[in-house]
Amino acid sequence: MLKRKVSAILVLILAVITVVACAFPAVTRIRRNRQMSAPKAKEIGKFRFLNGKSDAEGVRFEVIGVREVGSDVVLDLQWVNNSGNPIEFGKAYELYRLKEENWKEIDTELFFPDVCYSINSGSVGGISYTIPGHVDMTAGERYRLQTEFRFQYGDEYCEPLKNLLEFKIVKAAEYIPKESYTYRSEHGFATLCLDPDNKTFSLMLSLLSSYWPHGRYTETDGYIVCKADDETGNTYTFRRENETLVFEAGRSSQVPVYRYGLTDKTADRCVPDGAVFRQDSFSSKTDVPSLCIKIKADAEIENDGFLAALCGCDWTVPISDGSGQMINTNACGPGIGAEINLPEVSISLPAEATLQFDTQPDTVMVKCLKKGSSIEDICNIDRSDGNYTFSLKTGEYVYRITAEWQNGNRAEYGFAGWGLPTD
Repeated sequence: MLKRKVSAILVLILAVITVVACAFPAVTRIRRNRQMSAPKAKEIGKFRFLNGKSDAEGVRFEVIGVREVGSDVVLDLQWVNNSGNPIEFGKAYELYRLKEENWKEIDTELFFPDVCYSINSGSVGGISYTIPGHVDMTAGERYRLQTEFRFQYGDEYCEPLKNLLEFKIVKAAEYIPKESYTYRSEHGFATLCLDPDNKTFSLMLSLLSSYWPHGRYTETDGYIVCKADDETGNTYTFRRENETLVFEAGRSSQVPVYRYGLTDKTADRCVPDGAVFRQDSFSSKTDVPSLCIKIKADAEIENDGFLAALCGCDWTVPISDGSGQMINTNACGPGIGAEINLPEVSISLPAEATLQFDTQPDTVMVKCLKKGSSIEDICNIDRSDGNYTFSLKTGEYVYRITAEWQNGNRAEYGFAGWGLPTD
């Protein structure tokens, strides 16, 4: 009788073990169907970290920093484990580039040591991943760093799961438009920038004009009607003709007139009726410098820095084929206060914004705009430490930085700052 009871208990134990063994892969599959995304993009230097995704809930990457070691780029990351189980991972990773909506693996030519790290649930573990300098990472393109890890259940390990981090190499070019058209004359040029996604426009009528209308546009039957989003309510109409836009003065508000020479007796319209605007060919290799904003409070750096948005530029560089020809990128972006999705920073005052350019400009001008107020000039710009600095104002402001170089190149950058008074 006792033997039969013991046998029955053994059968029951074996049944439980069998159920657990069968359930283990099912648990794994459930975990593989769970994903966690980072709530907000984080910018460090030229890197914009987008989404962190994992096959398991509670496991994710946290970005600590980015370093340049020689020609290599080192990503300092932190594994975060709040899954309820220990995990193990190694040094190996795969790098992908997004091409035509498909992820294509990049051959890094790296050999990874056969090492293993373990992190208990509720803990974090730092690790650095090196991207070698021979990997050509192009500004504006999207990349994915992908790794594997395993859950540990006692002496058992589940099948490999993925933890990944997506990022872009940015040049802060959110406001360089998809469509830009330029009219050139002996007196200069005018530029119309269109954003087809948001149906917004910006129009530079002349370099002599301080009025740059911007707003929204509609397109019907081959006609583009741009309506300024300001107190004037001015409209400007263009007709599509092949791959050009032709200005319709009779269906538009008046444009400025100027005497371009000292001997000119009459003034000419900066944009005459029938002016032909031709589409510009932008290149990602125009090397417009990026601008990193760092905030100082009590002489201490309060953040890792973020990239200001490029809001417009007039940039000319030689074509790389050695022909001696030049390529020009001329983009007039939105007026100050009309920007969409500017990078933002909140800081307790007093605080200063430090401007760190890829290539130091020769002159810098800063304007700011508070909602419901008029545009202000910031006159106290300091360059004593090699970089340009200025004080942030109390309240929510949009800041516009205009940088100019001696070779005639010019660029405008923007960010939003919320200065909070110290109690």
